[in-house]
Amino acid sequence: MVGGKNLMYYIHYDSEGYILSAANHNNAPLWIETSKEIYQDFITGKKQFHEYKVIEDIRTKGKMQIILVDFDETAKNEHESGAIQKNTNLTKGIVFIQKENFWIVNNFIDDETATHLSIGDDYYKEYYVVDKKNRYILLDTFRINLKDFVLKDSIHLYGYCADKEVSLVTHGSHIPHVHITGDKNYENKSS
Repeated sequence: MVGGKNLMYYIHYDSEGYILSAANHNNAPLWIETSKEIYQDFITGKKQFHEYKVIEDIRTKGKMQIILVDFDETAKNEHESGAIQKNTNLTKGIVFIQKENFWIVNNFIDDETATHLSIGDDYYKEYYVVDKKNRYILLDTFRINLKDFVLKDSIHLYGYCADKEVSLVTHGSHIPHVHITGDKNYENKSS
């Protein structure tokens, strides 16, 4: 506290969302409050103004967030190319729940990744449904437009061999994936 007041930190930006400055005042037409750490990252040069942008969070209208201008999707793969892991402990990413004759695909993608996907071009991710015992036996394929998917809590896909013992295979991704067979605890994200 200085002079009985708490210091506040702000990021000033233009109408396109490009960051203009970091300051301890909000005397600018467009600004958001930020943490002391982010403020210090910008004023010390650890973060460069031109590499970040302020945009509206796609899930919480009116909430603004700071994101990288160029999002490197290949920076770290959470899912390596191959079969999607079967697990019930995933709390983020894309969760495929295989039911008797359909799939529920739940969206647990983190806010920053979801925002980047929503403001970019269409981004189709292809999935391969293969025999559970031999991944070289292709049974079906489907594609999900992740740009549209991030705006929803979940989607249903009917068919695609959901009634068989299968595995899902896809290429590497910065988004974690999991395949669950009929687990009622993951029924619908919105439930």
